[in-house]
Amino acid sequence: MFGYRTILPIVLALLLCFPAYASATSYTFTAVDFPGAGETLAQGINNQGQIVGRYKDSTGYHGFLLSGGSFTTIDFPSATLTNILEINNAGQMVGLYNDTAGSTHGFLLSGGSFSTLDFPNAFLTAAFGINDIGEIVGAYRKSVSDEHGFLLSWGNYTTVDFPTASLTEAKGNNREGQIVGVYQALNTRKEHGFELSLGIYTTLDFPGSAFTDASDINNEGQIIGAYLDAAGRHGYVLSGDSFSTLDFPNATDTDALGLNDLGQGVGFYDDGSRLHGFFAKPVPEPASLVLLPIALLGLVTAKRKLHQ
Repeated sequence: MFGYRTILPIVLALLLCFPAYASATSYTFTAVDFPGAGETLAQGINNQGQIVGRYKDSTGYHGFLLSGGSFTTIDFPSATLTNILEINNAGQMVGLYNDTAGSTHGFLLSGGSFSTLDFPNAFLTAAFGINDIGEIVGAYRKSVSDEHGFLLSWGNYTTVDFPTASLTEAKGNNREGQIVGVYQALNTRKEHGFELSLGIYTTLDFPGSAFTDASDINNEGQIIGAYLDAAGRHGYVLSGDSFSTLDFPNATDTDALGLNDLGQGVGFYDDGSRLHGFFAKPVPEPASLVLLPIALLGLVTAKRKLHQ
């Protein structure tokens, strides 16, 4: 019969072997296609599973909401193009639209009402992300050759520029005030992802990639985005310091754009003929693999009590 002194080393070995099984390591994928559309991009998702994005048909580009299995077209009034980029847990949406003069503006859709968002004196504004307290991030241009990120908080715009970058786009934010996006290095012109947290910028590069883009950050601090390597474009999820590739099965390219607090992601993929949206759900590992070391620890505790 094993005593607790014999079992303890076994338990410790198992605890060292099994931690990786406690987190999701794979995903199930579902295509998201607006009915009759020539292409669909899924770009944002909230904790209720509502998905927003854009689709293209014979009349142009339109925004959409997918909720409870039903699609709804959402167009900014009188716009020639509408693109919805994010939805928060309160159901507020942000994106961009083109007016009849061809100018691009950001917008907020809240409580059924649209509001135009224009960075002061900019000729182009795009709203990419909105957190659960209504703070908005995006990008603006005052000239063709420059691009800057911004944060809109309580009615006040603040520029977000990665130091020494030639351009910056702020793409996602969470309720903790962390911001992610992409910047272009001034000297190399290479594009890198970044995270801005507590005033400190950190570069995010998928190992071995030609470029990396960070598109969204959830309230758990997980980041989703895309990278390019010799094989093509791939999605990824960054949890802590660990990158995981997120590729739609058999796709030629995958781009991951939105992430909720459940770790569910959305984006789009190319099947070689057109673009489709997708929904990715993490698959947890079998509970028995996680509980086995816990059960053995209970056995060790029981053995110790018998010997007391």
